[in-house]
Amino acid sequence: QLAHYLEYTYPDHPPVEVLAFHYGHSENTAKQRKYFRKAGDAALKVSAFTTAVDYLKRLLEITPQEEAEYPSLALDLAETYHRMSDFANVHVAVERAYTTAHNDLHRITARTILAETLSTTGQHAEVHNILTEIMPLARATGDPQTLGRVLSAWGVSEWNLGNLDASRLAQEEALALARAMGDTTRELHVLFRLGTVNAALDNPDTATQLIQESYTKAKAVGNREREMAALTTLGAIADGWENTLEAKAYYHQALALARELGVQHYIALNQVNLATSYLTLGELPAARAELRQGLALALRNGSFIWVVAAVQIFAEIIYAEGDAERAFALLGLVSHHPAWSSMNQRHLKRTLEAWGIDQAGFETKSAKGIELNWDATIQELLEE
Repeated sequence: QLAHYLEYTYPDHPPVEVLAFHYGHSENTAKQRKYFRKAGDAALKVSAFTTAVDYLKRLLEITPQEEAEYPSLALDLAETYHRMSDFANVHVAVERAYTTAHNDLHRITARTILAETLSTTGQHAEVHNILTEIMPLARATGDPQTLGRVLSAWGVSEWNLGNLDASRLAQEEALALARAMGDTTRELHVLFRLGTVNAALDNPDTATQLIQESYTKAKAVGNREREMAALTTLGAIADGWENTLEAKAYYHQALALARELGVQHYIALNQVNLATSYLTLGELPAARAELRQGLALALRNGSFIWVVAAVQIFAEIIYAEGDAERAFALLGLVSHHPAWSSMNQRHLKRTLEAWGIDQAGFETKSAKGIELNWDATIQELLEE
């Protein structure tokens, strides 16, 4: 009775969470589906991913698989798991969406979400294979939302593989599609990625403009996850300008938001970033402390792109502590990991330049890395 009263007293702005709660304890499945959906959407708008997952899971449980809405709900659940870095459950939800898909749009989106997840877990070759397969299918659909997402994922893949110009072109096409549709959420994702590419292309002014635009728009619409991502990249750009204290401040803000939202791989990433700042400032114990935490979390989470980044920074700390031989061995080990990307390679190039070492010298000095055991080495770093 209370739910009925609230629903008809506030028809324009119903208290969806209250209605979801009360109808959730009723036998009115139609109302449950209506308000679980609305409450889940409301949670997603403010990046409340755990709450959104709860509503989406309950909604899937009461939605017959043969209904047209079912694969879309499974995709929304997969997307939400991806946003909160629950990669194991992404795979489950993607499989559910793919096997119940009613059309190519569902199947392409499922494969795209899978590719985005595999990108974070460092499986770059598999990501490229998936996207190569679905890109022509996405173009053939004529659906701008589907194509835009595939293009943006393709841009990330090209970025990881070191094809920066191809990455930029893909993101620019994706941005044009997002803006033509008026899809603010997708626009925020692409602005961030396009800014990141421009930073890698040594276009810091363009990168800053794009990321600032992403940050401002994210704040305006209350998208805290995209705000967090923008803050992280603003820190990276400040690092590129050697504004270490400014970078550190951005990383602290991003880390606080990541913890509030429960986005595990961004917690790990910003702990690695903070370690870099402390290293630059000569605060080696603080750098080690942040890095241990970031490495441990990235390992638990399966975010191997940040595991690799953490080991790379550990090598730099060890070099700063005076053990060059071990530092080079670590770099030799980590540079052969499958999750090693062009981002790591660019960072290594800057590091070697600072150390006065050319590529040939690095190959010689890092050769002992192939003798190291990956698991044993990681454990040593965590225990130091």
